Amino acid sequence: GLYDSNGKLIISWGTLVKKCNAEAIKDVGEIILSNNEFKNGVKLVIGELNGSSVYGFAKCINLESVIIVEGIQHIESYAFNNCANLTSITIPSSVTEIDRGAFNGCTNLANITVDERNSNYRSENNCIIKKEGNVLTHGCKNSVIPNGIECIGADAFYKCTDLASINFPDTVRNIGYNAFSSCTSLTSVTIPDGTSVGEFAFSNCTGLTSITISDNSGIINETAFRGCSNLKSVVVGKNNNIYRSDGNCLIQNDRIFYNSETGKIDHIDSNILILGCQTSVIPEGVEIIDEGAFYNCTSLKNITIPDSVTSIGYGAFSGCESLTSITIPDSVTSIGDYAFSSCKSLTSITFNGTKEEWEAIEKYEDWNKNTGDYTVHCTDGDIQK
Repeated sequence: GLYDSNGKLIISWGTLVKKCNAEAIKDVGEIILSNNEFKNGVKLVIGELNGSSVYGFAKCINLESVIIVEGIQHIESYAFNNCANLTSITIPSSVTEIDRGAFNGCTNLANITVDERNSNYRSENNCIIKKEGNVLTHGCKNSVIPNGIECIGADAFYKCTDLASINFPDTVRNIGYNAFSSCTSLTSVTIPDGTSVGEFAFSNCTGLTSITISDNSGIINETAFRGCSNLKSVVVGKNNNIYRSDGNCLIQNDRIFYNSETGKIDHIDSNILILGCQTSVIPEGVEIIDEGAFYNCTSLKNITIPDSVTSIGYGAFSGCESLTSITIPDSVTSIGDYAFSSCKSLTSITFNGTKEEWEAIEKYEDWNKNTGDYTVHCTDGDIQK
């Protein structure tokens, strides 16, 4: 049923379901709760529905606590998405499946409890942990990752905006897709030995200022720190064989591409700058500026690309709204789609070659979409946008 903050029953669960027609858990959430017909401090007790799933309570901003009683088996994806005032969740032993993102955007969630009799999940340090594989599936602002965790699941801490720090035990081997995306209060991250980092794992962590990657890290996906606009320091252990840091840039030594039909090596790219930041100085020796390497680096004001670079990737400097000037060498042969899109302050491109050589560079569609009215300064004259 639905209870107020004093424990008074507002309306029974059965009546809610009947009111919204059978199988209407979704409608209950979206029509009744999402319309905020109740005062702050609503407590939701979900039960009386053996074998059922829970879903459809997205954006119920008055919910402060949820107790799921015995009988419920499945909490579906995004069931309580963006319930901004939800502070506690209690999960019974009957729940066998909790989908990805069930509590995404619950920014005030502080207490997570799973019944100790649950055979599939357990709670520890305010984390929900899937017993098979020791996967941390859902966390909150008060979470401390327990020793023994092997994987941080997809979306586990997504939009946990009050999470100020996180420490990874040595047992963690993988940080999954979007795991800490939009955790805007995180200021530093250290990736331990043996740990791989998935797509967008720390994307849009706008408070992040420093990244440290150990000597023996696993693979760091090139999008892992996309959109960390206040990043200032990137440090990689000196003995790391896959990556290096130089000039506050994260550089991948080699990237192997395989033929999808034969399974054999097709080609190898080397010296790929996969992440830059507002203090980056691109070092000599970099050959490729990767897709989105400086994406949304809003404080970057100018950059010089060294003579070793041959390719500037898709969206490499997209959203660098403070970028006013850039120097591009005549070694560059291609500039990808949206490479400088939304660089609204861009006024000057210095090209270390002739106008003919500038025009010969392969420039993909919309490489300069929504930029400022820049001038390309070539060795034999200028070209206006």
